[in-house]
Amino acid sequence: MFEKASKLLQKSETSSPEIFYIMNELKTNSSTRINEKFYGSNFITCKNKLSVSNINTIKKDFDMFYNTALTYLSNHFDYEYSPLKFLEPLCLKSNLLLYQDIAKIIEVFGLVDVISLDEIFEEFTIIKPAIPTVSFKNNLTVYEKWLELLSIQKLKNFEILLEFILSIPPSNSHVERVFSMMKLKWTDVRNRCSVDLIKNELMITLNILPSTNSSCTDFVNLVKDDTAFLNAVKSQKKYNWKN
Repeated sequence: MFEKASKLLQKSETSSPEIFYIMNELKTNSSTRINEKFYGSNFITCKNKLSVSNINTIKKDFDMFYNTALTYLSNHFDYEYSPLKFLEPLCLKSNLLLYQDIAKIIEVFGLVDVISLDEIFEEFTIIKPAIPTVSFKNNLTVYEKWLELLSIQKLKNFEILLEFILSIPPSNSHVERVFSMMKLKWTDVRNRCSVDLIKNELMITLNILPSTNSSCTDFVNLVKDDTAFLNAVKSQKKYNWKN
């Protein structure tokens, strides 16, 4: 349960609207285990071989563990007033997305001056019929679900809203991944490469290839006839010490 939540938060596909959903599910599951006196299938299987005192001790330890976990979650994650709470409807885990949810997000995140509440209502009425179908496509990420909805028609205000919300990093795992990949590219034998070169390599690796589901071979085929691109690659500008 805890491992599942940790892995979900660290996935590159996880979006900011999913943070509260994941954390709330973890809290709910922990509370349910306490209330239902559920201590795992292994305990159920083995308890007939244990004495009453051992059973009570194990139950007490489990309860203490779950209560400690709940206290830790409450102390380190704001379940009551976190702005992330208002983003949960954008997960599209169900078909319950309402216009009031959209308006509240715009208010909480201070987007009233850049997004028209009237126009986004009209846009909402356009995508509303498609929300139930898209929301139950569990094989799609939140990004892919919204991409499908936005492909219905040009929705200027929704694009502004989602561009802002989905750019909020759900955790620091993406940043850590970038630094790790940067270290692999900026090795001792390439230590004279310019910052811009490494930056552009990372942008291609992290954005272009994943977003198009392309392999390195696909990328080579894409740019092999791009003369301007190839000339830039061959130039000496990528080396600071030669300029």
